Amino acid sequence: MKLRFQNMQTITPDNLEGLLPIHLEQLKVSGTAYGHESSSAADTLAQTFSAEEDGRGYAEFWQVANLETNEVLYDVWVFDVDTAMVYFANTIKDVGVSMMQFSFDICEDNDELDLDELCSDLQEAYDNRSDEDEAVPNSPLGAYKQAAKNAKSNKSKEADQPTEADAAILNKLIEVDSSMLSAVKYDPDTQTLEAWFVSGDRWAYHGVPFTEFKALLESDSQGSYMRNYIIGEYDEERLGKKRKR
Repeated sequence: MKLRFQNMQTITPDNLEGLLPIHLEQLKVSGTAYGHESSSAADTLAQTFSAEEDGRGYAEFWQVANLETNEVLYDVWVFDVDTAMVYFANTIKDVGVSMMQFSFDICEDNDELDLDELCSDLQEAYDNRSDEDEAVPNSPLGAYKQAAKNAKSNKSKEADQPTEADAAILNKLIEVDSSMLSAVKYDPDTQTLEAWFVSGDRWAYHGVPFTEFKALLESDSQGSYMRNYIIGEYDEERLGKKRKR
């Protein structure tokens, strides 16, 4: 079935109360599903990744419709840029599919649906969502992405070149202490960063400057740095498929 992601809203503390009660409940349930101590939608939002200077969290709310009939079938909540929960539209019933590291996979059994097919349909629709449904520049996500692009464009080419002292961290698998990442590897000739995630996924990010890779290694939280500055900001290639949970 052909699906379409549409009507995206960036949800922040400023517009949270404008949601329908069922969508507030979805947000609350999503927080519990990801291990947060969420007694309300606001609690869930407060524990998500923040791109705003004041540290407030945000999430994306999408409707997913049948492309041919325009019937809205699913509600999707996207957190931390690359993670999502999927519900039957206007319910708190989980369809049995979630997104981790931009990849939709089966998370629990559901006899009502062909979940392998649904994963494929959702992935195709999400990867091909139209520009008009992307985050607008004034939203937290849009502002963050624009800031990240501006920061990269301002880096000098000279600073992106590794020195002899950097040889120890080039073209070698480097284990990292992170709840999100297990190891990384960087090829300066192709500017390719390979990342092994604790979930079992392996991704390549192309066109990553050496200074970005070095900043990742030196960051206090490699997982946060990946989410903030690399995932979604460079050309991505999935090299290994995550194991089903």
